[in-house]
Amino acid sequence: MTADGGGAPRRCLALACGRDGRAGDALRHDYTRPAVGDTVTLAHDLRDRPWPWPDGSFDEIAGVGVPERAGLAAEELLAECARLLAPGGRLLLAAGPGGEAVLAAVAAAAGDRWRAAGTTGEQLELELVRA
Repeated sequence: MTADGGGAPRRCLALACGRDGRAGDALRHDYTRPAVGDTVTLAHDLRDRPWPWPDGSFDEIAGVGVPERAGLAAEELLAECARLLAPGGRLLLAAGPGGEAVLAAVAAAAGDRWRAAGTTGEQLELELVRA
């Protein structure tokens, strides 16, 4: 989907994107498929694991409000994202309204599999160091 500095295509997954058209050409996920013609590519309840994509499918996973709404413990969310990301892949999460504490719990659970690439109170960027 998006290109990095070298022009190589990046495989991106936008979790819980809903009707947000800013997801570009990423694969768009949401919990339900709202209306015909919506931008959602696949509807799936994130509590049902494994998620319906093969191991190493993506270079980047992004989502807003995902830690708060996914219904998973921080460790479960990180494990599933690690499974889906290719080596060196990036996980970009932003807190929804009032979700800063949940995002902090995800950051605390990251452990040595992940390296913080940029963090604020409302946004977390992690790079997968090892699967």
